[in-house]
Amino acid sequence: MDRLLAVKGPLKFFDVNLRPPFADPKRIVQLAARADVLKLNHDEVGQIGSWLRTGEATPNPPGDADAIAKCAALSEATHTPRICVTMGPAGATLWDRGSLVSAPAPKVVVKDTVGAGDAFMAGLIVGLTRGANTQTVLETACRLGAIVASHDANVPLPHIQGVADVEELFLSVQLELVQYIRPRLPSKAVELLTQQ
Repeated sequence: MDRLLAVKGPLKFFDVNLRPPFADPKRIVQLAARADVLKLNHDEVGQIGSWLRTGEATPNPPGDADAIAKCAALSEATHTPRICVTMGPAGATLWDRGSLVSAPAPKVVVKDTVGAGDAFMAGLIVGLTRGANTQTVLETACRLGAIVASHDANVPLPHIQGVADVEELFLSVQLELVQYIRPRLPSKAVELLTQQ
C-alpha cells in the first residue's frame, strides 16, 4: 500500500468508512495525510474531529454546527486540502482549502442505502479529476447517491421511470474511472483487478 500511496501525480481519494475493527483514529489520520481528497460522513468527521481535540473518538450528532471547525481541524492535522462530508438526506459539503461548498440531496423515497455512498464517491472522483466546478461535482455526486438509494437492491434499472435519463451518466462515470485508474496502477494491481 505504501508504494501505491507514494505514486505522484493522480489525485488520491480516501473514503474513510469507520467500521470496527477498522476504526483506529490514529491510522485514519495517518492515511488521510497521504490523500488529496478525504470523504467522510457527518458522524465520522465528528469522531475524528473529537479524537484530534480530545484524544477520544466520540460520535457527532447529525447537523452538528461545529462541522466546519472539525473540517478545518482535520485539514490542518492531515494537510489534506479537500474534505467532503456527506450528510444523507441533507446533502454534502466540500471543504476546499478553506472554502466550503454545499449541495442538497435530491428528495427521494429511500429503499436501500447500500451502494449509495459508493455511487456518490464515483461522482466525486470523476468530477474532481476532470477539474469540474465544485458545486456541479457535489450536485452530481448527490444525484448519483440518491438514485441508488431510491431503488431496491441498489441496482437502478434503465426501464424504471426517472432512471433512464441517468443511465448514460452512470456509464460515463464507470468508464472514466476505469480509464483514469487503470494506467496508474502497478501491473500487479491491474492483474488482480482483471481476475475478479
